[in-house]
Amino acid sequence: MSNILNEVKQTCGICRREPFKYTCPKCDLKYCSLNCYKSEDHLECTESFYKQNILEEIKVQQTDDEQKNRMLEMLRRFEQEGDEMARDEFEEDYEDDEEDDFVERFKDFDINSTDFEAIWNKLTSSEKAEFKSKFIDRKFSENQNNLSELFEELTIWKPWWEKESKKNNNNKIIEFVNDEYNEKNSQSEILQDNDKPIVLKDIKKLEELTKKPPNPNLVINLVNILYTYVYTCRYFNGDIYEDPEETIKVIWQLSPILRNNENIIYENVSQAIVASSNVILQNPQYSQPPEFLNLILNDIICLLSSLENILSLLSDLYNLFHLESQNLNLESGNKPKKIITTTTTTTTTNTHKSYYRKLFLTEKKIYFYLVYMNSTGQRKEEEMDELIILKVLKSQVEIEKEKRIKELEMYNKDKDNIEELIIRRGKKDEKKLDDNNNNNNNNNNNDLITEI
Repeated sequence: MSNILNEVKQTCGICRREPFKYTCPKCDLKYCSLNCYKSEDHLECTESFYKQNILEEIKVQQTDDEQKNRMLEMLRRFEQEGDEMARDEFEEDYEDDEEDDFVERFKDFDINSTDFEAIWNKLTSSEKAEFKSKFIDRKFSENQNNLSELFEELTIWKPWWEKESKKNNNNKIIEFVNDEYNEKNSQSEILQDNDKPIVLKDIKKLEELTKKPPNPNLVINLVNILYTYVYTCRYFNGDIYEDPEETIKVIWQLSPILRNNENIIYENVSQAIVASSNVILQNPQYSQPPEFLNLILNDIICLLSSLENILSLLSDLYNLFHLESQNLNLESGNKPKKIITTTTTTTTTNTHKSYYRKLFLTEKKIYFYLVYMNSTGQRKEEEMDELIILKVLKSQVEIEKEKRIKELEMYNKDKDNIEELIIRRGKKDEKKLDDNNNNNNNNNNNDLITEI
């Protein structure tokens, strides 16, 4: 997992200080440690987890007397070891026959078929605590250690636009495993040695696609496409080709430019950024800390440093949609020609056609931007620098970045001030309450003296 991603992770949902490392499978809470997992704020899931694991421990036992006795002996053993805590809860009349009482409680239970709640409710609080400590917390801790080791072994992905030199092929993340495309679209034809996507060959001239010159503000739309691309790459940790359909779904949700058939033209860079960043902020699935969104702006600035970066990015997007279209065609070609038409099959066919058409339109739109940006490097006008457009965009994105950093600083400052005011108000209210209590006590004492 990327070191950069580790810096911008969401914080723990319990302590709200440390970055989260794990996710509760029951409620999707992000947490950083076992202590936070066992917090009172997470008690409902914790109890459920304990009960589920204890039930599994009980159910693996057989119903024969020998296995049942082993289970009872195990429960009796941890009760004996924890009898110091148990004595405070047992009545004095039962201190001499604790073991007999334990056996008496469970003698009529069929461990394999009895309802778990009935078994759990028969245990004392000390027995529950001891069982958790011996069999659940230990196992949970071992699982967490295994997860930590697994995270450390994961290949670290670094965006291709950040690489200054060729990297070892062992660090590659994007990889094609579909044999259907091995001959025509092998990975070597899509990626360079440093994972940088190869620019498409034989790009058409702009005049071949349109006779009238495009809107000058069209280049601003490029910022929205860049924002969507870099966010999607980081969201999938570089694996944008692993599940193309899911990747494309994210791209369509984040970019109005690539999602809509309408010709959207943004008036400024801020609009192009907000169009995607608002989706991220409003959708819990994509929500990230403000630092992550600033990282995206850094990525855009880095990409705008060269026209080749832009052409590589657009080529990568084009390949993604083109390959998904080809894959869809192959799936259609493998289906029988004679199909009995039903409402379900008709709906499925229409959905299939709609998806394919949307892929096709987005693919063509990306190719148009590729042609348009490629044409900026081929202009022969006097004093025309191919990077002028990119430099202007880059400076405007840098301004947006600085503005957002200041907004974040002001937000954090206001947040600290509000928290400080709340603490002061709380202390003031506590003092006022104490003073009222003291006054009431004094009044009661005076009334008592008067009566005497």
